[in-house]
Amino acid sequence: MKHPYAEILHAIAEGVPVEWKSVGNGRWYLFDDDRDTLPFKKDKREWRIKPQPRTGTFWANIYPEIVASIWSTREDADHYSAESRIACVEVKWTEGEGL
Repeated sequence: MKHPYAEILHAIAEGVPVEWKSVGNGRWYLFDDDRDTLPFKKDKREWRIKPQPRTGTFWANIYPEIVASIWSTREDADHYSAESRIACVEVKWTEGEGL
């Protein structure tokens, strides 16, 4: 029989961020190997692998008269650019963080 927290235990062993919360409590806590106990079969805590924020890239055509036009690929940015473009900038983003 597979341990109910096998995936969580494996993630902890691999160094993947894991979170837990008490049943009925809405706040998730990052698992700390030095402070927290490992999950066990009759654990009253909820466990999950910490969700990773979405990331992405877009391309911005920069013009003297406007801030930018945004495109999902460099090819599209080049294709739809106007002659007055002064730069094409790659912008990488992570959900929840400022640019």
